[in-house]
Amino acid sequence: MEAKIVCANGFSISIATEWIENPEGDFDKQDCEQKAFKRLAEQIKTIYPRLPICITADGLYPNEPFFNICNANDWRYIVTLKDGCLPSAWKQIHALYDITNNNDCSEKITENGKKIDRYYVWLPGIDYQGHKLTWIFCHEIISQTTGKEKEIKNQQFSWVTDLEVKQDNIKEMVKGARLRWKIENEGFNTQKNLGYNLQHKYSRVSCGRCQVICRFFMQLFV
Repeated sequence: MEAKIVCANGFSISIATEWIENPEGDFDKQDCEQKAFKRLAEQIKTIYPRLPICITADGLYPNEPFFNICNANDWRYIVTLKDGCLPSAWKQIHALYDITNNNDCSEKITENGKKIDRYYVWLPGIDYQGHKLTWIFCHEIISQTTGKEKEIKNQQFSWVTDLEVKQDNIKEMVKGARLRWKIENEGFNTQKNLGYNLQHKYSRVSCGRCQVICRFFMQLFV
């Protein structure tokens, strides 16, 4: 498991690594990854005790132990919230979605010849085991004309965060949350395929599920 600082341009810097251990033989990948996160968090706090940190991570991490560790270390977080994860939180989100006013906005931009429409929604005050969360949603439509063909791509993103989300920072919040993919593409891809030759399997047992470098992502907010 590896922690990286990621910059807005996608430049990713490794700052700490923790081995994933399976001492009991049979294991569940997600369980091993979450246990390794606890050890990695202790390592990061010891090495960088004053570093202001905001963690951006995938859908494995929104859970009570993760939130407790972040709160104890005074770290912020923006983590992916998948359907079915944190059912009690989703119940509150569905209840608030139709009655919350002034918590949405949109934008139209053009990037590299592509027309992009984004619609944002955020809902504060979601309670999960005493943790106050804000749900963030982004619906993105990308249109591009190639020759006579028009391609349209629809995608949706959902996160929870303990940061304060407002009209004037929602776009930056989403941009920061999506930097997780910069770590995957510019970080791990470079390490694995562009010179460093790191591979997925680093274990004494050849197992397709064994992987040292797991997808944990960390972002520094300045």
